[in-house]
Amino acid sequence: MSVLRGTVAVVTGATGNVGWGAAHAFAAAGAHVVATVRGAASDLEALLGGDQHLLVRGDLAVNGDAERVREAALARFGRVDHVVASIGSWWQKGPVVEQSPEEFRAVLDSLLTSQFLLARAMLPWMRRHGGGSYTIVTGAGGEMAIPNAG
Repeated sequence: MSVLRGTVAVVTGATGNVGWGAAHAFAAAGAHVVATVRGAASDLEALLGGDQHLLVRGDLAVNGDAERVREAALARFGRVDHVVASIGSWWQKGPVVEQSPEEFRAVLDSLLTSQFLLARAMLPWMRRHGGGSYTIVTGAGGEMAIPNAG
């Protein structure tokens, strides 16, 4: 029997490669998956159908959406045991000095603000209720410079 069976995992960015893989792995191990998406997710809806899982649409860079995800998880399953924060997409629009201020703000919201708001919504609750695991997924850009990836 899997140690994850019956636990509750919030997986963000569940339509991306990493988020999809994490959601699938948690579901296959018997965990209840609360998957977050910003747009269409028909493949994910098929995977996570039924009462064992929950799909929540929203933008985690918007203040209040992370709390809404937490509250949806608590309403359905009563707890959050794991968070996989696979937020943001690959960003390659050239050198940072060639990006507009609007593009820069969009990158900050996608890759940074959303992480902050999610941690702020989930971690205090998890600490008060026995802890759990919280994983932030980054790419190679978190460890090395990638030419022309502002």
